[in-house]
Amino acid sequence: MDIDHFKQYNDNYGHQMGDETLIKVAKSLSKSLKRENDFVFRIGGEEFGALFFTEELNDAYEMANNLRENIENLKIEHAF
Repeated sequence: MDIDHFKQYNDNYGHQMGDETLIKVAKSLSKSLKRENDFVFRIGGEEFGALFFTEELNDAYEMANNLRENIENLKIEHAF
């Protein structure tokens, strides 16, 4: 997954705010996936990966949606 329009965010809010946003997103992902076999990692730039195991496809969709909702709930302003 990646953060949409992150270059514009950095350009308008500055790299310090961009770094803080990356940290917030990383923490949100880590808190969302907390089982022993769940893994979250930064691939590079504004891209993150997540590995988790589920028995059912619907459970995977639910977990992915939960990740998205938790990031949206951070309410990171991006007016540009």
